[in-house]
Amino acid sequence: MPKVSVIIPNFNHERFLTQRIESVLNQTFQDFELIILDDCSTDNSRSIIEKFRNHKKVSKIFYNSVNSGSTFRQWEKGIALAAGELIWIAESDDYASPEFLDTLIRPFLNYPEVAISFCRSVNVDENNNIIGLTLHADKLDPVKWTHDYIEDGRVEISKYLKFRNTIPNASAVLFKNPNNLNAVLSTDMRFTGDWLFWKNILKENNNKIAYSQNPLNFFREHSNTTRSIKKSINIDSELKRFREYKTFIPNSLFTAFDGRFRWMMAEWIDRGVCTALRKTHYRYLPELHPALIIRYYVYLIRRFLKKRYFN
Repeated sequence: MPKVSVIIPNFNHERFLTQRIESVLNQTFQDFELIILDDCSTDNSRSIIEKFRNHKKVSKIFYNSVNSGSTFRQWEKGIALAAGELIWIAESDDYASPEFLDTLIRPFLNYPEVAISFCRSVNVDENNNIIGLTLHADKLDPVKWTHDYIEDGRVEISKYLKFRNTIPNASAVLFKNPNNLNAVLSTDMRFTGDWLFWKNILKENNNKIAYSQNPLNFFREHSNTTRSIKKSINIDSELKRFREYKTFIPNSLFTAFDGRFRWMMAEWIDRGVCTALRKTHYRYLPELHPALIIRYYVYLIRRFLKKRYFN
């Protein structure tokens, strides 16, 4: 039985797929199997995948005849097929340093309570040019992610994961193969299934989380990522996004000017004032937390005053 099962869930990433697969196969830690899933791609992905069919590390290849419509349904499928004790969801448009597995597996070997091990990510563009480090959670704690650590799972949730997803990219994570997959993974969520997944794993038993400050994961930003698509934004999709956000945050924790939730306000403003949604405020605003509505109108007043008196 392999120590690690690596799952590559692909959909229309032919441009990046070879680099991704090779970055897995070239790991310095070699006790793994590779499972490749294709979610009914319409590009040339299939021919690229077939080039690796006979590689000794590739244990399974599956092609969906119909698109699943959910990244997390592909996660569920891959994990159910995995034979390894540990799982790496290696998203098809990202890639990793050769030392990725070798580094992230060490906490599991030394601390049996560790259930999740992850590292810092580097943002890259379509041509592998480095954009910068992924620092999106640093405002919660400017020091925490500057050094390696091992933390109790419940403490991690109460201090950080309760306020936002502090693990920004699944490709940067190695986690224990869950025995209760249906209980910890929600395939109904479209935007925050990973956030819920990490929380569900860490709240169990005495599970711990390990972190490496080494930037071993390369997180791709390109025109086809869900975070970069603005022209195709639609109200139904965005309402679902914020409904999912709200399930994580009890009203009792939320205040209008709490900086720990500023990220949500930024996303709301970014989408709420975009051309696609500008005429739907009255449908859009009530879906969000009441505290955000207060902040939103403060933002509008400030913007009006700035244009009127400072331009």
